Amino acid sequence: MDESNNTIHKIEFEDDKRYDLVDVFVDDSFKALNKSEKQEFVDRFGGKVMGNVRSRIYHSDTSDKIWVYFKYTDGKMAAEPKTLDKGWKIK
Repeated sequence: MDESNNTIHKIEFEDDKRYDLVDVFVDDSFKALNKSEKQEFVDRFGGKVMGNVRSRIYHSDTSDKIWVYFKYTDGKMAAEPKTLDKGWKIK
């Protein structure tokens, strides 16, 4: 996603058989952002990724739950979906 100023390194499905688990790998520059900047980033791009997966894979708009995880390129978690709420929790 060019809009991310190259912060997003790659996006891939966690498993070839499950398209509801998506990993968004972010560059190490994400670590330098403060917590509110990180939250704004994951809210913005997490929603875009979910919408894209729903429209391309499931051909629906809101009924299918998509779990989007933000990870650093080394695989460590940067942000994960909140359990009962919409949005992401910064790690």
